[in-house]
Amino acid sequence: MLGVKWEAPLAHLREYIHILKTLLQTGAIEYEGQWFTARARIEAPVEVPILAATLRKTAYHLAGELADGAISWLTPVEHIRLMSLQALRAGAAKAGRAPPPLVLHAPFCLTDDVEVVRQATRKQFGSSARRSTYAGLFEEAGYPNVKGEMSDELIDNLVIYGTQSDVVHRLSKLVGDGVSEVIAHALPTGDLDESAVFAMIAEANQPRQQRRSLRQCQKKDGKPDERHSSRLR
Repeated sequence: MLGVKWEAPLAHLREYIHILKTLLQTGAIEYEGQWFTARARIEAPVEVPILAATLRKTAYHLAGELADGAISWLTPVEHIRLMSLQALRAGAAKAGRAPPPLVLHAPFCLTDDVEVVRQATRKQFGSSARRSTYAGLFEEAGYPNVKGEMSDELIDNLVIYGTQSDVVHRLSKLVGDGVSEVIAHALPTGDLDESAVFAMIAEANQPRQQRRSLRQCQKKDGKPDERHSSRLR
């Protein structure tokens, strides 16, 4: 992609983070590495956090060492808790700094029909299981029998699904213990109601004690607040 050879991804990422952080934090970069050459200046330094998209343990370790945060993708929450966050913290410890936050990608379906959930997940993400990077991630997470297809067990542990109240409850419990934000990713189904998705995100973003009043307001006028993004904090 973009003319860059897909080899040594961690070495690429290490150099890339170094270049961006140096340029943004100091205002200038003069760098010639194994993979990148960068010579640039900006008018003044700026405080912009650099987060790294991460899949497997080694990437989390690197993000903990160098980045301002990590962003997960297609990773079961249990694996995030048991492996990914531990690797993030180990990388930070190696660098002698506090662990950066993790932004958790959480796909969800507003249905309690598990077959609909599995079908929607395979339609959206099925091609990922055929890529070696994702197959390696799924195996690392405890799903070694994935052979070009996302297994039912993997999907059932990856995707949050159920009624709106079920999904809100499970999403809201994800923040904390190293997870700073949640990217709530709605998977389209045949009868996806966008207004229900916006309402759910709005509710999940509210402090627990405010959710009941939010539900009452929505029932009264039928208009969810669409100013809320799909990112829970």
